[in-house]
Amino acid sequence: MRMTDKRKKNPYGILGPGETRLSIGIREYNRRYQIGWRKEHPEWKLRKYQCRLGTTIDGKKVYIYGIVKRPKPASCELCHRSYNVLENHLHYHHWDDNHPEIGMWICVPCHWFAEKVESGLVPHYFELKEKILASSKMEV
Repeated sequence: MRMTDKRKKNPYGILGPGETRLSIGIREYNRRYQIGWRKEHPEWKLRKYQCRLGTTIDGKKVYIYGIVKRPKPASCELCHRSYNVLENHLHYHHWDDNHPEIGMWICVPCHWFAEKVESGLVPHYFELKEKILASSKMEV
């Protein structure tokens, strides 16, 4: 059996009437094939983002590949707002660059909040709030 006999003649409905792989060009054929495959396999996004971690090391954005993260839940682990797992609405937040596999899946607003808490901005906010409240009571 030849190799061409094993392949589908028109996978994912790539070719229109009268089209061949050569007539549309190999790049266009591959582009259409990828689009068809991604539509049939929506879980590819999960696999793509499950093993990659973006972090900042020494002030530079770095992507680390091959990380084994915890499974992605259907809702934010902080506020419990539910999201479609196949869409990329949950971010993976980790604390230690030496152990990036330890973290939690949280939504974007919760991720911003977690970053502010860790940067030390929240205690500064409460100190400033107390100062302003104390000064406003003195004036009244």
